[in-house]
Amino acid sequence: MDNLGASFTVPTEFVKTNGEILHQKIELKTDNHPGKWWKVKSERVGKRCFLTEGWSKFAEDVGLLHGECLVFTFLGDSAFNVSIYGVTCCKKLPCKGEDSGNMLVMVRSEDHDRHQEMSTEYPTLPTWKFYKEVKNYHYTSSRMDIPKPFAIDTGIAASRKMQLVDGGGRKWPVRVTDRNVGKYAMTSGWKDFLIGNTVAVGTTISFEFIPDSDNTVKALLI
Repeated sequence: MDNLGASFTVPTEFVKTNGEILHQKIELKTDNHPGKWWKVKSERVGKRCFLTEGWSKFAEDVGLLHGECLVFTFLGDSAFNVSIYGVTCCKKLPCKGEDSGNMLVMVRSEDHDRHQEMSTEYPTLPTWKFYKEVKNYHYTSSRMDIPKPFAIDTGIAASRKMQLVDGGGRKWPVRVTDRNVGKYAMTSGWKDFLIGNTVAVGTTISFEFIPDSDNTVKALLI
């Protein structure tokens, strides 16, 4: 299938390992188009998954070419950031290039040093990271959702607690709640972190799990 056409084939290994984060409707953004989002439909056919309605519009708007590599970074809430790399494996600026074949890498944490080979294999990463933009309801509800794969694979879902460490090294104990059959969220202690760090609405926070640290997560304002 021509991935620059009406649909995009998601690698089967990614679907097998991380299919739960590919909801029927997802949103895409790129570093080259700040503030702009594309809504794309995800469809399953047996064990395969395709990005269909909305994909061709995304490909046209960002100027995708054959031979370029796409790195999908899961941001949570059915959203992905798409980094575009040219045929030389350098990150693409908003310009045109040459035609060739197409490849894909899909990862959960953003670590561009690990993408030099740009293979279609799903890499095993030693760290877990996700990003969230702070909204008004994160204050009013005193809750911040946690991506299911992050919560389960780090062990945070089982322990029901975590510790946030801010940029100044301060520690903030936070309770983790299974609020709706497999949907996890930071609850008690989360608002203390927001207020203590004077986090403004619209600020993006990166959450990175620190292995062997008793559920410690580094939370940095970016």
